[in-house]
Amino acid sequence: MKNCILLATIICLRCLSATAQINVEKAFAYYYSRDYKMGMQKIYNLTGYDNFLDLPRIDEILYCGILCCEEYSKELQLQRDIRDENGWKNITAQQQDVWNVEVEFMEYLDVICDKNLKIAKDIKAKHHYLALKIRYVSILSGTTEDKKFEREAKSLCKQYIKEILPNLQNGCLDVGEVFEGYNIVMRHYAENNDIKAALNCMKDYIEPWFLISVVRSTSLDKPVKLTLMRQYKALLNLLNYGLEAEFSPSHDYISSVMDLNIKAKNMSFVLNGNRMYESHLGDGWRDIQKSLSESSVAIELCNAKGTDQHVFAFVIDKYCKYPRLEYCGHSYWAGRDLLGFKHLLIRDGIKDYQNIYYSPTEEMAFIETGQNKSLYRLHSLSELLMPTIETTSSPLIYTFADINYTLGDSTIYNQSSYKGAERLTLKLRGAKEELRLLRNTVPPSRLYVFDLDSATKDAFKSLSNKDFDILHVSTHAYYDEDKSRTDSNTDLISSISGKSILDNCGIKLSGYNDDIVSGCITATEISSLDLSKVNIVLLDACETGTGDIRGGDLYSLAEAFHTAGVRCVLSTTSEIEDKDAFNVFTAFFTEVMRGNSYHDAFYKAIMASTSPSKYILWE
Repeated sequence: MKNCILLATIICLRCLSATAQINVEKAFAYYYSRDYKMGMQKIYNLTGYDNFLDLPRIDEILYCGILCCEEYSKELQLQRDIRDENGWKNITAQQQDVWNVEVEFMEYLDVICDKNLKIAKDIKAKHHYLALKIRYVSILSGTTEDKKFEREAKSLCKQYIKEILPNLQNGCLDVGEVFEGYNIVMRHYAENNDIKAALNCMKDYIEPWFLISVVRSTSLDKPVKLTLMRQYKALLNLLNYGLEAEFSPSHDYISSVMDLNIKAKNMSFVLNGNRMYESHLGDGWRDIQKSLSESSVAIELCNAKGTDQHVFAFVIDKYCKYPRLEYCGHSYWAGRDLLGFKHLLIRDGIKDYQNIYYSPTEEMAFIETGQNKSLYRLHSLSELLMPTIETTSSPLIYTFADINYTLGDSTIYNQSSYKGAERLTLKLRGAKEELRLLRNTVPPSRLYVFDLDSATKDAFKSLSNKDFDILHVSTHAYYDEDKSRTDSNTDLISSISGKSILDNCGIKLSGYNDDIVSGCITATEISSLDLSKVNIVLLDACETGTGDIRGGDLYSLAEAFHTAGVRCVLSTTSEIEDKDAFNVFTAFFTEVMRGNSYHDAFYKAIMASTSPSKYILWE
């Protein structure tokens, strides 16, 4: 009899485990499809079992439940905000039911955490359960007007800071857990407007630890590092939020935050594979200041994300004692039309400078700034400390132009000349004319041409490690925005690593119509080349400066060349007319041949364009 009962119990437990497994998998499926309500309810279904806490993969179950609760709470809060604006104070019965499910699930978590905190003897266990408790109490605090959850969250954060913070870097926790801990601490400081404590934590603890444990680590792979960089930038954005006028930041606070933003950009470039910034990881604003002339000013733009999102500008000149802080507006509008930045440029103390060097935020990177010749767009202000790029009236040029997208066929210039050409990539007449002009003006010994069938992917890859002045690419490019949006729902690590995102843009080369894989080179492949000995890349193609922003990083064709080591890139922000592109790029070459700098050549060249706002130059 006892054996029968034991056998029946084992069978029931196995069935329960199988059911739990199915529910967990369904919950994660709902989470990834953004149906957080169903995901949360699937997890809640498991809590009905008496031995719920003894289920296999209990940590995974709780983690999935927390994720679904967090995301659904955001949706619920947004809906409540909308209703409040319209005078509707009550939530619907269905939403109340979901809220009840959420609260009951949190009660299970409370039991688990309290039980394990009492018996936890090491820092790792204490961190795990205290962090979990802070997380779910914060969810409840954000979705109800009951202040008891807010008070409890603050109390738990204080407990964490007292018991766990001093031990975060003692080696007991992995880097992900350390970041989770610092996130708890920084958010607590930010929510309590304790900007001094937040700054000290970032400057004295997080930044030095991140530089050693992540940026210079040899054990972490690139996708993991980039994921951690995203978390680091999120913490820095919280610190940037303290710049808001109501907090009245001191000169020291502004100086320190500007330094942290400069260093963060440089660290991000290094993690993405750009080696030119490795010797600039310690640069601060005073280093930048030493490189400025009396007629120059430098501007570092930053995002400040807390309960809202803003863009601020740090402004320094040769003789300032501290950076000056300027407000550029809400980040949505600042990123869309640069209105706040354009207003900044005409303010006293900036408008009279001959040279204005600025490093934009990611959202502002795709936006043109008009025909203001005094503007220099830099990836990082640290580039002012790098050797000046020298131009010559007799540059060594490599060009990819007048390409046969169908191998062996040089006739497909328009749809009427070739049956079925509407389904094919067509040749560019402007590219043929550009190549003819180059051959007529550049000595053969200074010009390497890849055209017709020779402009292949292998030929492009062979440029790696070569030393020359100008890479000219006149062809079709692509940026698949819809595919990029789809990739946002894929695995977090691969999305943040940029691999799938960078595969969504590329350059079409010889044989593209025959085989799109071998007939194009993607931004991923370009970024892996070593083009550090190339002075400038001219991307005469559509949408080469357009891309995506993920995890605080910029992903585009132009950025791929930057990652490959090229400082100067002339790119386009949208589709361009063949004739207009011909006018701009031939004018650029003409000015360079006259001995003008790339900067001066660019601003003179876009004067020949009917759409000058479509061209941008990274210098």
